[in-house]
Amino acid sequence: MKKKTIRRTVTALIVVGLLFGGAIAFFVVSCRSGESSNEPSGDSSTYVTVRDILLEELSPVDPQLAIKLNSPSSAEFKALRWMILTSKTSADKANWETAQRFSLAATFLSLDASKSVEPECRWAGVTCLTGRVSALDFTGTPVAGTIPVSMAHLSELTVIDLSTHQLKGSIPAQGLVQWSNLSELYLDENQLTS
Repeated sequence: MKKKTIRRTVTALIVVGLLFGGAIAFFVVSCRSGESSNEPSGDSSTYVTVRDILLEELSPVDPQLAIKLNSPSSAEFKALRWMILTSKTSADKANWETAQRFSLAATFLSLDASKSVEPECRWAGVTCLTGRVSALDFTGTPVAGTIPVSMAHLSELTVIDLSTHQLKGSIPAQGLVQWSNLSELYLDENQLTS
């Protein structure tokens, strides 16, 4: 079974290389990384469309996003891969919806929190108002890791409660700029540096 997967991956690499250049290398890296035995269910146009939307929507907030989307160890790479493999990403979704789902997935991956294939407004700890994420409250839900820059895209946040966890690193400066509606921020009892 493993040889068959490797053979398909090599064949896919050759075809993708000939047809699309490096743009689809993400799929090959994902399949070969061993993180999942699932192969991408979306086609290359889905990947390119979603990636382009994310770069358009999120690059102003995170100028390093293109690099992160190509780094298999980053939460952003894993979030994009997860969206392609499990989400019902479609062209009829607004760009902000795609960017919001990605930002939340990257946040959950960075915080080692459980995400779901359900719409993000149904995820544990997430509250939405008119479809936009308005609160993240992980009270009673153990999380650890770092607060990712991609969380800054959740510009409608009014409440963030990440207190009493094992968070490390710093609060993204971009978030402090983007979260203009934020009225409650709880980060006490963590290991944050700023």
